[in-house]
Amino acid sequence: MFAIIFLGLVVTVRSAGYQPHSIILIDGNGSFTATNGVASGTGTSTNPYIIEGWNVTHISNDVSNFYAIAIRNTTAYFTIRDVYLCGAGTSSVGIYFDNVTNGQVQTASIPNCARNTTGVYIIFSSNIKIFSNDLPDSRSLFLSYSSNLTVSANNLVFQCSSCASTNVGNVFDVDHSNNSIFIGNNLFGGSLNLSF
Repeated sequence: MFAIIFLGLVVTVRSAGYQPHSIILIDGNGSFTATNGVASGTGTSTNPYIIEGWNVTHISNDVSNFYAIAIRNTTAYFTIRDVYLCGAGTSSVGIYFDNVTNGQVQTASIPNCARNTTGVYIIFSSNIKIFSNDLPDSRSLFLSYSSNLTVSANNLVFQCSSCASTNVGNVFDVDHSNNSIFIGNNLFGGSLNLSF
């Protein structure tokens, strides 16, 4: 079941004060550590792990190293917030979730630093909230084989001036995902693509 409502909301994302950090990979609940960018929290619903305040710039053509922040195979509660993620290369992803439950992304800024950038890519995941983010990329948001998603109050803007008119990607792709709510997002210059 989908509830899709697009309203004219404006999202404000912090533009300064980020600290540099190398790419972040968390694989399993035991990887939520300070070295991996965790600032606080214990991983419970009332005290989630917090990953915040980072500027992660990644330039790679290596398909095994294509993300700024990747989280895989976790069930702990966590929040990624107030981050600035910029990638370039053959393809890049700002935030990547694979087999994740109980995650949330808020007030992230993932600018269009490369033609093939994806802002947030989520696959085989559930109970994910994505809200109040600035995602002006050729493919801002890609959700695949996931459920119980809430996507709200995000700026999803197609801004790929170097892209040929015959290669205009979807701003917002939802593939084989269900029981999700999409409400109050700004969607400009691209399209919403639903596949079941």
